[in-house]
Amino acid sequence: HGQDQVAVVPGVDEGHVHRAHAVTHRGTDPGGAAHGIAHQVGCHLTVQGHQRDEIGAAGGPVDVQPAEGRAQIDDGAVGDRLAAPVIVDPQTPAAGPTVLAHGDLLVGARDAHGRRIVLDELRPEAILRLGPLPTSKPLWTYFDTFDGLQIHVDDSRLTDPYAARTTQVDAEPLDFLRGEAHTSTPNDRAWVDEWLRLDAVVDDAVDRAVASLEWPSEPAIARIVGNHAPGDTLLYLASSRPIRDVDAFARPRTDVRVLSNRGVNGIDGTIASAIGTAAAGSPTTLLIGDVAALHDATSLAEAAASDLPLRVIVVNNDGGGIFEFLPQATSGSLRREDFERHWGTPHGLKLASVAEGFGLSTRPVPDEATFVEIVRSVPSRPELLEIR
Repeated sequence: HGQDQVAVVPGVDEGHVHRAHAVTHRGTDPGGAAHGIAHQVGCHLTVQGHQRDEIGAAGGPVDVQPAEGRAQIDDGAVGDRLAAPVIVDPQTPAAGPTVLAHGDLLVGARDAHGRRIVLDELRPEAILRLGPLPTSKPLWTYFDTFDGLQIHVDDSRLTDPYAARTTQVDAEPLDFLRGEAHTSTPNDRAWVDEWLRLDAVVDDAVDRAVASLEWPSEPAIARIVGNHAPGDTLLYLASSRPIRDVDAFARPRTDVRVLSNRGVNGIDGTIASAIGTAAAGSPTTLLIGDVAALHDATSLAEAAASDLPLRVIVVNNDGGGIFEFLPQATSGSLRREDFERHWGTPHGLKLASVAEGFGLSTRPVPDEATFVEIVRSVPSRPELLEIR
């Protein structure tokens, strides 16, 4: 995140500023809604102040990332044994009493002076990383600046682009977790308990802040989809905002499988990928933005021609909201209309109309209560919901 914006967004990393826009106000009120979330998270953590000497010696958190095995990870073998907080990526089905609900917000939390509210007080001495880089930008940028012991466990050495690790373990993460190689002297239990207490504080702050936003808002949509998608179904998250918003605002789940196309070509074929998971037998909910949906619009015809359990939820804020994070958006070197034309790329299209043109059924979402009811139901046929 931009260092010049850190102190302006207490409690939330830069990426959460624009992701918290009301869906209908992309670019017109930069960060307005998220500043409310940032303020509440930051103030809650500041009020709940803590001192290092009250919580004992620092230990190290465990960062669990996606693994090919897709089996549920029980962090009892690491989190409980080491008395360490566990931060999981949305694609990782991890369970256990030390799994944090909002690791992204805790790691990125800063006060108005730029001080890390949690990490400066609960600084770890070691980090155990399992798998590739996480979705959370505050987390992977912290890896780059962390000067303690950083153990990276993965069967690929291409997943540490910043060369931040101090020790490499060439192993598949799930195999590592099943073994005994990670047995170690545990932390002081009071240290992990403080992480868990602050995590509960953040969860309450997010609940209050999201509830205070006018519907529809992107944090509320992501929180509802992440928290209320039916168990034993599949949740497909598009790149850009959807996976980041679920990471920040929803709670980790073990009863819902989460997939996402990541990398530089993550926008390609997102709808087609969700069609594939539905065709494989998993009732699938896809959360996607308008630009990614338009990029793969012809797949809507394939969805319409199928009889698959697929629900496509399109968050339409008329352009690429993630590009508001680029320096071009705030440097003053570009006129706003030029930025909008070349980066924001507003299109003025209604995705429901596009879907209907391909013969795909659509459903209106008049209010939040209706949306929650729809999300809680198991997808049974191909349909598209557009939230503008």
